[in-house]
Amino acid sequence: MNDDGALVTLQVLKQKELHDVVEAGAMGSSVDLTVMLHEFGKVDQPYTAYYGHAHISDLGAWGKYGDRLYHKNIRGFKGNTDVNDGIIETIKVSPQHFLYFNNGITLLCTELDKKPLGGKSKTSGVFDCKGASVINGAQTVGSIITALNAHTSDGSAIGIDARVMVRLISLENCPRILLTK
Repeated sequence: MNDDGALVTLQVLKQKELHDVVEAGAMGSSVDLTVMLHEFGKVDQPYTAYYGHAHISDLGAWGKYGDRLYHKNIRGFKGNTDVNDGIIETIKVSPQHFLYFNNGITLLCTELDKKPLGGKSKTSGVFDCKGASVINGAQTVGSIITALNAHTSDGSAIGIDARVMVRLISLENCPRILLTK
């Protein structure tokens, strides 16, 4: 090579670290969401989390992220299954009951900030979720997006009045050991 500089370097990676590198390249950039929660609450310890309900119509825009939205989940949206068809049917037939029949959605966020809109009122709050990933509720999110993209015979959108429980969990102050599990 006729060069007296270093030709090779070595970096030892654990399997999880290698998987993360490959996944980041395959999935693209992280997902950043703005989420409005109604009648929300907050948990401060041991990690910051907010919980409340969201109107499913607000989740329709999440569809543009595709599988990147579920990158920390065990599996992505499975499409047409009996369970998912049941979720969609509930949205269509009795959207007012969806909040009670569904377990909800949990998002992990590398950064989570409540916007100052609404002051100290817990009636509703807007949250910036950087590096968001659905870790529980992939079938719920996918079914909601599918239902919102469907139309009734007269062309009107369906399920607009349905609500779903949402938890937002910040990873900002989590010990590294919890982040690798």
